Amino acid sequence: MAASTKSGISNLLVEALLIIVGVTVAVSFSSVVMSRLSEFQSRFTVVSSEAIQGFSEKLIYVHATYDPNLKCFLIYLKNVGSYPIQSLSRASIIFKGGNSFAMYIQYSDSPSAGCGCWDFVEYGVGNGVIDPAETVAIRIYNSTAIQPPYYLKFITSRGTSVECEFTLL
Repeated sequence: MAASTKSGISNLLVEALLIIVGVTVAVSFSSVVMSRLSEFQSRFTVVSSEAIQGFSEKLIYVHATYDPNLKCFLIYLKNVGSYPIQSLSRASIIFKGGNSFAMYIQYSDSPSAGCGCWDFVEYGVGNGVIDPAETVAIRIYNSTAIQPPYYLKFITSRGTSVECEFTLL
């Protein structure tokens, strides 16, 4: 009977150890899974928030003219969306005339006539952001003579775009 008691106690110890090891592995696994789910939820929240803001960005073309004093085109755009359009200087501009190929125009903090660059003037709070209901003038200093009709495509850093074709009166 002593041998079966020893065998019963050793079986009980083995089972207890296996249960402890199993619980430890399950707790470790679940903590890893929970942290990954939490990380996924955080990323999903950020991505969906940015997507909602991107869908809520809406720019419209208002008017375009040429300023002979500044030697630049002025294209007025208005934010009719419900979110501000951030990082305006990171936007992209494609510009072309009727007699030329489309040109990518780079942003410049200090543009000058003929630089082949663009900048902007805000008509509202000067914060580098197009707030809802705010109008901006995109100033394009083209480097070559171009003929009408003129074509502009303005793409924000989030991918929202506005296109227009215009002639000067």
